[in-house]
Amino acid sequence: MPLLILVVAGWLDYLVALFLLLSAPLIPIFMALVGMGAERLNHDQFVAVSRLSAHFIDRVRGMTTLQLFGRTSAAQQDVWYATDDYRRLSMRTLRLAFLSSAVLEFLPP
Repeated sequence: MPLLILVVAGWLDYLVALFLLLSAPLIPIFMALVGMGAERLNHDQFVAVSRLSAHFIDRVRGMTTLQLFGRTSAAQQDVWYATDDYRRLSMRTLRLAFLSSAVLEFLPP
């Protein structure tokens, strides 16, 4: 199908066919770049969720000690900051995921 489009465009206007011929190899390159960015963010997301779960479990296990020293509100604040950082990273990952799916959807295969 892409070859047929190129032939029809060349028959109608050779300049358009030339631009299509020159820009066609760039599409897989850009798709690969978006995929590599998504892979990096996915790895960062996995590291962040591991760190967040370890942070939370550490606070839960030490709850008695935190209560004895009156540091529960500080621990709660720490967990809130950690979850907020995780939320920001999740939103960045979702933004890139939607961008990459839009690229894959709207560009021809």
